[in-house]
Amino acid sequence: MLNKKEKLIFYELVRNYIFEGKPQGSKLLAKKLTFKIPPSTLRFYFRKLFRRGLIVKIGKYGGRIPTDKGWKYYIFNYKNSPEIKIEENQTEKLIEKFIKLTNNICIYKEKNKFKFLGLNNIAKLIELETKETIEDILGLIETIDKIDDVPKHKLIIKLGSEIESSKSKNLFFAILKNHKKTICFLGPKRNYYHTLWSILNKLISLDERK
Repeated sequence: MLNKKEKLIFYELVRNYIFEGKPQGSKLLAKKLTFKIPPSTLRFYFRKLFRRGLIVKIGKYGGRIPTDKGWKYYIFNYKNSPEIKIEENQTEKLIEKFIKLTNNICIYKEKNKFKFLGLNNIAKLIELETKETIEDILGLIETIDKIDDVPKHKLIIKLGSEIESSKSKNLFFAILKNHKKTICFLGPKRNYYHTLWSILNKLISLDERK
């Protein structure tokens, strides 16, 4: 879908947006790249990425952020190492590491009992996100009994407009289920998806050994 240069620029845009939480303008991004490229050339590539539906401009003079399609492309077309060490052999410690990094919320079900981790992050998200985003998160938590309605051993990630009940279109959730437990993470779309993927696979592999 993208050539080598387009893929590199898109990657840098998404990574800097994840780290900073700010839409990326051409001048801002040009200062951070390890290779030299003028802002005018970056804007040329931004237009190409926009036409492919991967990024969108925020405001008349604003920077760019990934679209839902762009996030999916980022998730499935780049291989990144986790931002945290995944060495622990305990489920809760691994989850706590991730929710500390991301301000996400985790719900997991084991032996027909639900456990919620990271609910204190809702207070942090109130400061960072819109009212609609917070309402979406609370709404998903209220319907969490539906997390079992997924196939086993398959990672499901939905984000933005893929979540039909979402008003803000600014959320993601990820679910992975095996024969022992179901694990669900939810939070804002701007997230460390490759770290999440590694953690979910680690948690499932821990269960398989027991």
